[in-house]
Amino acid sequence: METLKIVEPLVAKFRKTTIDPLVERFVDRKETIELLAVTAVAGENLLLIGPPGTAKSQIVQDFAAELEGRYFECLLTRFSEPNELFGPVDIARLKEGIVETNTEGMLPDAEFAFIDEVFNGNSAILNSMLNVLNERTFRRGRERRRLALFCVVGASNRLPEDPGLRALYDRFLLRARCDPVSDGSLPLLFDRGWKIEQARIRGPGPAAAPGARFTTGELRTLCSALPDVAVEPIRAPYLELVRRIRGAGVALSDRRVVRLLRLVAASALFCGRVEATPADFWVLRYAWDAETQAGLIDELVTQTIRAYVEQAEAAGPVPALHEMAVNRAGLAIADLGRRFFELAQRAEDATLTELERLDLKQRMTELLRLGSWIVPTGADDRRALGELTAQIKAKLK
Repeated sequence: METLKIVEPLVAKFRKTTIDPLVERFVDRKETIELLAVTAVAGENLLLIGPPGTAKSQIVQDFAAELEGRYFECLLTRFSEPNELFGPVDIARLKEGIVETNTEGMLPDAEFAFIDEVFNGNSAILNSMLNVLNERTFRRGRERRRLALFCVVGASNRLPEDPGLRALYDRFLLRARCDPVSDGSLPLLFDRGWKIEQARIRGPGPAAAPGARFTTGELRTLCSALPDVAVEPIRAPYLELVRRIRGAGVALSDRRVVRLLRLVAASALFCGRVEATPADFWVLRYAWDAETQAGLIDELVTQTIRAYVEQAEAAGPVPALHEMAVNRAGLAIADLGRRFFELAQRAEDATLTELERLDLKQRMTELLRLGSWIVPTGADDRRALGELTAQIKAKLK
C-alpha cells in the first residue's frame, strides 16, 4: 500500500502533464506515445518502423523536453564514427596517460536518446551499442561508465536482414509501425501541425511554474517502484501466451521473455496496481519479429485479454485496465458504429464508380481491424461490438 501511495499521484501527474498533452499535439500518434511512456518507466528500448517525416524524432524530443530531460539524437550512416555517439577522447587526460571520453552532450550523458537509421551503423558502433541498450553501460578500453538512460528509441524504414544485426535488433524489446496519418486525419494534421510550426518559429514560451512539470526525478521514483509489482499471479497465463507465440513461429528469445515482464509491471503501475494481471499483456502485441507476424500476435494477445476480462467480470469488479489493453485505437464502439453507418449510407449510392466502391470496402475493412483492437468490458459492450462486427462483415461479402 505504501508503494501505491507514491505511485498513484505520480502516474496521474505524468499522464496529465506529459502523456495526454503529447497525444493531443501529435495526430494519430497515441500508440507511439503510450509505448514511449511505458518503455521509459520500464527502462527498455523501442523501435519505430516507418518512412521519414512521420514525427518519430519530434515525439521523443518533445517527450524529453516535457520532462526537462537530457536528450541526444543521431543519424547513423555507414561512415559514422563512434565519436559521433559517444564523444571524443579527452586530449588533456590523454596527455596524462589516461584514456577518458568527453561525453558531455553525447549519448552516455543523455537520459533519452533517438537513433535514426539505427541499423546503418558500422560494426564498431553497433558493438558498443549493445552494452548501452542492454546493460546501460558505456565501455571504451578500461573505461566503464553507468548510464542514466531511461530509454533509447531506434528508427528505421526497414527491418534488418543482415544476421550480424540480430543481436542489436533483439535489444529493442518493442517494435511498432509509425506511418503517415490517415486521410481522415489530414484536417487535424493541418490544424495541429501549424500550431507546432508556430511554436517553433516563436521560440520557447514562458517557463512552467515550479512543480507543474513531471520531472525526470519523479520518473526515477516511478521506475524504482517497478520491483514492487507482483508478477507471480500471472505466471501461468504469461507462460502459456509465450508458448503460443513461440508455437506460431515467432522467435521470442529467452532474454525478451524475461525483459518483457518489466513492461508488464510498468503497465500495472500505470493502472495504479502493484499486482500484474493478464490485461497487462497488451505490451506483447509489439513483440513481433517480422511485421507479417504482428496480426497473429495481436490476435493471440487479444484473446488472452478478453478471456481474462470476461472471467474477472464474472467474479466481481475488474481491476483497473490500461487503455491500450482494451482499446489502443482510442475509439469508442459508438464512434466505430457512426463511421460504419456513414460508409454504409454512401455505399447505397448507385452512381459510385468501381474505384470508389473499392475505397469504401477498404475503409470498412479498416473499421473491422479497429474493432478487433477493442476488448469489451461489459455485456452491453460485448453485444454492441458483436452486432457491429457482424454488420460490417455482411457488407463486405
